[in-house]
Amino acid sequence: MQAVNELMDAMNMEKQITESADRMLKLQAQSMPQMAQHQEIMSEFFHKYINWESIGEDIKKVYKETFSEKEIRELTTFYKSDIGQKYARLTPTITEKTAKITQGVIMDHQMELQQKIMQKMQGN
Repeated sequence: MQAVNELMDAMNMEKQITESADRMLKLQAQSMPQMAQHQEIMSEFFHKYINWESIGEDIKKVYKETFSEKEIRELTTFYKSDIGQKYARLTPTITEKTAKITQGVIMDHQMELQQKIMQKMQGN
């Protein structure tokens, strides 16, 4: 578990969790503007439950179950390198941009999905 803790530190995981919660809220507000009026309540809720204290141990378990100790140490070495630190710092931005691309594609084809659902519902 010590190796996992070192990896979490090298990845700045606690900070990433907080930033991820903020990005999820931002994306949700963009995709559902009607929820913007509830932004403060949603932010309090997300930060209450999506934080290192509440999910950190579970995240550590996932890494421990997924990677061998040797692999965890290799990941730690990577994340301690300059490129690893850059990757850790930019991962939330990359994830947000990727989510926006995905969201855009879904929005562009939303009518097709709705039509298929309606066809199926009419067939039943």
